[in-house]
Amino acid sequence: MFTKGEPAVLNRQSGQWPNAATDPVIPGSVSQRHQVRELQGASISSITNWWTGEGALGAQEGAQQQQEDPEKKKKREEKKAAQKAEAAKAPAPPSKKSKQKAKKAAAAASNEADAVDPFTPPGKKKLLAPEMAKSYNPKAVEASWYEWWEKSGFFVADPESKKPPFVIVVPPPNVTGALHIGHALTGAIEDMLVRWQRMSGYNTLWVPGVDHAGIATQVVVEKKSMKEGNKTRHDLGREQFVAEVYKWKEQSGGTICNQFCRTGMSLDWSRECFTMDAKLSKAVTEAFIRLHRDGLIYRLNMPLWF
Repeated sequence: MFTKGEPAVLNRQSGQWPNAATDPVIPGSVSQRHQVRELQGASISSITNWWTGEGALGAQEGAQQQQEDPEKKKKREEKKAAQKAEAAKAPAPPSKKSKQKAKKAAAAASNEADAVDPFTPPGKKKLLAPEMAKSYNPKAVEASWYEWWEKSGFFVADPESKKPPFVIVVPPPNVTGALHIGHALTGAIEDMLVRWQRMSGYNTLWVPGVDHAGIATQVVVEKKSMKEGNKTRHDLGREQFVAEVYKWKEQSGGTICNQFCRTGMSLDWSRECFTMDAKLSKAVTEAFIRLHRDGLIYRLNMPLWF
C-alpha cells in the first residue's frame, strides 16, 4: 500500500506493484491513475523504464533537493549573488545614441578650441581665431580692439582738415558716481551718429569729459571726510577741501572714462575736459561776454531761481 501524497513505487520486497483496485488511489489526474492500472500487468523491463524515467527520476530529484547540504546551498546562493553584483558593476556597452552624442560633443569641443582668439599684444590689431564661436562672449569679442583704435588715432580730429566738421560734446556725467544703463544707451546712440559721419567723410570730433556736479559732489566729499576723519569742510578749509574734491574727481572720473572706453565710444581723448578746468571757465566767461555784447542776453540786479 502507499499513503496519500506519496509517489507510486514498486515494492522491492514483494516484487509486486500496488493494486489500484484495492489500495488507496494516489491523488492526481486521471491519466496518473490509468498509468498505475496499466503497469500492474506489465513486464519487469517496462516497470524498470518507468522507474528510471519520469516517476522515479522526479522522486529522486525531489529527495536530493530535500537532502542537499545547507552549506552548499548557501555557497551557491552567495556565488549567484556575487555574479549578479559583478554584472551590475560592469559598465554597459555604449548604445548607438550615446556614441553619436559623444561624437558631437568631441566635435563641439574641437570647434570651441578653434574659436578662441589668440593673445594680442596691447596696442596691436586684434588677432582673430580661424572659426567664429557659436555663442557671443562680449569679453572675448571686445578685447584688444579699443587700444588699437586709440593708438592708431582713428578718433582724433584734424584741425587742418578741409573736410566739413561734425562736432558734438558728450553730456558730461557727474563725478558723484559711476555710469549706469542710461549713459550706455545715450552713448551708443551718439557713437552711432559720430561713426556714421566719420565714415561719410566728415572731420568728426566727439569731446569727452565729466562734470563737477557742484553741490552734489560737495556733499559726497564732505560725507567721505566725516567718515574717514570726522571733519567738515569748515574744519578742512577752502584750499584743502578743494584738493579733496579734485582727488575724488580723479577717482570717480577715472572710473567713468574707463567705462566710456569699455563701451567702445569713439571719443577724442586728446581733448578730454572737466567743467572746472581753467580753460573751460575762461571759455564760459568769453561766451557770456559775447552774448551780452551782441544784445542776446542782459544783466539785472536780482536773484534767479532755477
